[in-house]
Amino acid sequence: MFPLWLQAGFWGLVGGSALLLGSAVGYYAKIPQRAMSSDKPLTRLRRSDGFWCRCANFSTIV
Repeated sequence: MFPLWLQAGFWGLVGGSALLLGSAVGYYAKIPQRAMSSDKPLTRLRRSDGFWCRCANFSTIV
């Protein structure tokens, strides 16, 4: 069994490298403008009344 501080450091390193890897992929990936500007799913959610509608609106504010 490894000490707790070593386990925490390992999982922190794993989580940090996953964030760096994801940001690098997002920076270098070619995403079409049409895919980024599409808001059709959010429009459908905004019209509905319920939990998903509030989540979609909250995510656009934050």
